[in-house]
Amino acid sequence: MQSLPYELLQHVARGLLPRYQCRFALTSRQNYDCLYSPLLRWHALKQHIPLPAYKIFNFPNENQYSLIISDNKALLMNIIPPYLYVDNLTTLTSHDILLSGRISFTYAMNIHIIYHNTKLYNKFLKAAQCHKYTHNDYLLTILNSKQPIVLLCSSRRIRNCIARALSYKDLAAIYQCKHLSCIFTPWEI
Repeated sequence: MQSLPYELLQHVARGLLPRYQCRFALTSRQNYDCLYSPLLRWHALKQHIPLPAYKIFNFPNENQYSLIISDNKALLMNIIPPYLYVDNLTTLTSHDILLSGRISFTYAMNIHIIYHNTKLYNKFLKAAQCHKYTHNDYLLTILNSKQPIVLLCSSRRIRNCIARALSYKDLAAIYQCKHLSCIFTPWEI
């Protein structure tokens, strides 16, 4: 790139949008002054693109996870052959992608999964400081998992005693809330 003539670089830069002209000019240091006009300087300041932040988690007896924060999205990735699992924590959607690059499944994340692995998901939230980009249900799930009722309801016997002590109206109210229903009907794997 550094040895290309100025005319060729100028010809290529004319065909690009202003944002990409800025990037192109920044990569060609030799012709930086010729390609980088005041308009492009203003555009580069106006359309600042932040670098993505990422963190890799290695858990003993578990798979390796990668958390990427980019474009105001928090993406959690995990590879279990033959799939790459991508959980979008901003929209609470999951994608199962074959290693060939084809998306095989796209579905909404189930809150039961987060309640079942609250320690794991809490580590992601704390370590990467991605609470600004996560969905409200995700944050509510992490906060609810620390409540004493969740710890009590983790035992099936105690959960059944609490459910028998409640009236039908109380149980109906509990099952209307998706978080309380996850606590009282835990997802068994």
